[in-house]
Amino acid sequence: ILFMKDQKSVFQTHAVSVEADENGRLIPKESTVTVENKIWDGEALLDTSVFKESGCENRGMMLLRNRFFKTCAFHTDLQRYFADNNITEISQLCGYTRARSVSDIRMIVTESSLKYLKLSDKKQFNAKVSAWLDNVDDTFGIVKTDKPTGFFEGKVVRTSYQLLNTLGLSREESERLLKKTLDYYENVRNDPAYMRNYINYILPGNEIEEENTSEIRYFNARQNAILGCLSQNDRFAETTIYKAFRSTVLSSFSKKIRSGKLLVKGTNATIFGNGLELLSAAIGRFREGDAALALAGEGRIMCKQFENGARLLGCRSPHVTMGNLMCAQNEHVPEIDRYFHLTNEIVYVNAIACNIQQRLNGCDYDSDTMLLTDNPIIVDAANKRADFAVPVCSIASTLKQYEASTAGLSALDYEISQNKIGEIINLSQLLNTLYWHNTVNHPEKREENEALYRDICILAVLSGMEIDKAKRNYDVASDSVLAVLKAKYPMKLRPAFFKFIMYTLEKRHFEGETKSYDTTMDYIVDITKQFTAKASKKRVKKLPLVHFLKMSEDKIYSGSNDAKNCRALKEHLHESQKRISELRITMHGQDADEAYQLEKEIETVYREAIDYVGAKLKNLYMLKSLLRDIDENESGEDSGEDSDEDGNSERFYAILFELLCLEKNRRFYKILSQARDTNMYDLVPDEKGEIDIYGIKHSKKYVKMAKN
Repeated sequence: ILFMKDQKSVFQTHAVSVEADENGRLIPKESTVTVENKIWDGEALLDTSVFKESGCENRGMMLLRNRFFKTCAFHTDLQRYFADNNITEISQLCGYTRARSVSDIRMIVTESSLKYLKLSDKKQFNAKVSAWLDNVDDTFGIVKTDKPTGFFEGKVVRTSYQLLNTLGLSREESERLLKKTLDYYENVRNDPAYMRNYINYILPGNEIEEENTSEIRYFNARQNAILGCLSQNDRFAETTIYKAFRSTVLSSFSKKIRSGKLLVKGTNATIFGNGLELLSAAIGRFREGDAALALAGEGRIMCKQFENGARLLGCRSPHVTMGNLMCAQNEHVPEIDRYFHLTNEIVYVNAIACNIQQRLNGCDYDSDTMLLTDNPIIVDAANKRADFAVPVCSIASTLKQYEASTAGLSALDYEISQNKIGEIINLSQLLNTLYWHNTVNHPEKREENEALYRDICILAVLSGMEIDKAKRNYDVASDSVLAVLKAKYPMKLRPAFFKFIMYTLEKRHFEGETKSYDTTMDYIVDITKQFTAKASKKRVKKLPLVHFLKMSEDKIYSGSNDAKNCRALKEHLHESQKRISELRITMHGQDADEAYQLEKEIETVYREAIDYVGAKLKNLYMLKSLLRDIDENESGEDSGEDSDEDGNSERFYAILFELLCLEKNRRFYKILSQARDTNMYDLVPDEKGEIDIYGIKHSKKYVKMAKN
């Protein structure tokens, strides 16, 4: 390891400077400020040989931990760089290392990653690094790596209500932004091929949210069972069970739209700062204050997910206001490409003389990510907002010191538990809503609106302070700041979209009256409401499940113990369901580790039930009998309220259906396949395809008929 000292870029820029007066009140002022960026904060360069040895050769970063050590290590060809620059001797390197040969260098890391150095002053850098090396193991934990989003093989990303509500879209622009989403919604409603596409390319990365979150694992079983049936025969879409599933899917889909979770082309990319400069500093050719070696100037970045020259929008979470939007130009730089293995989920940025860190609300490079999209409607809107000054924190702070005792740990735990970030973000979106509503309805009150924006900037700075408050002292009381702003801008009626974001955040229904404001998110809620109300109500023929056995090529014979085996099977399922319900009740109030263990136990019970059904289901006569029971008792809605004469609820028959689909012999799938009497096709991503889904080209792939 080669240990390097941090370097800074200090420059002046125009911004909204948030300062504290002698009473701890926050004062926003639009002015020229001095910004200080730590250009390698939290990052390291890790040689490609280590990525290969770790089985991560296709990754662009690894977040590593060791004792008093945390760094985001980016995939770098260190030895190629040394060779290209004729570095053959350790004496040619800057910094501290115990390596005796340049060929032994596997990682370059800066002091910000070595938390041990923060425990005392920065004097005797080499001696302290050496002391750390004497007391650590050479095995580093890999916390995480970069990975694609869960949508359409990583080519699509999900927006947030915070982002959308800072774009200031008109209603017409909001309609254009929603068009691809609502077209897809309608196709999922009406076409089994689109439902298969939705399940395959969206749901794996995003489980359907049900009101009762304890049912998520069950729903995944239902999802797999439905997909299995639908993949065998399009006419399965005519059954009551499918209708209920479709209703749940579309309900979840609609809630996501109205909570701002739209899918657009893009990615969530890990931010990598000034890697070329760190390489150059390691060989003594870059010094603090030098100009950037690549991507100099505001808004120039490199992400291989997008074409060279693409116009992009970037934002980081938590996203607060318009000044946190980053308009960027994508540039493919050969020198960066030569030395760094950038995946589509890495974005290379420059913080030298660029206010990117404050614009992205206090980002650093220890695995922070930002959303990037080339969606033209979003990019155009963001460019219109480029004149909003960036919120900058100009409030002095000191590092917190915690006593090395249980009392110290308790104090730290308390600081973390008192975080106000959610309240800050929600208030910022109320004020952003008020800003855009006033802009539309009272454009003449420009000065008042500019003052409102400056107050929103207070919340942007306060959010960063809240995130850092376990580490830093600020003479600011967050509660007081929030109380002052709430009193200054009373909103008796919250925006309509709050009904959906509050439910998402708090897992409960929103209480209180709302009204529709002239702001992007309320436009989205209203447009979606009107669309779903008018959407075609495709009638389902309520085809019974036993219908497909009538079309089977196989003869249906009964066995001597079929009735007994059916009863035993249902009794076993009844006991399994009872046990799972008990475990679910036990989970309430448990910590993460306990809940995880209970989830594993539930999964075990469920898998045992699948195995039992597979062993007991002897023939098609039993299958027919059980399917008839489901047809007679299953409304498809999983209400769990009504029970049959044996005390089995609708939920019981819903699970029975899942088990009959998932049992090892897949008898019902075979029956469905044999009964297929129409052509089927799937929609698959294809760059040459003619079908557009969220900007991703698809083509039809016809499924071979199971029989003539």
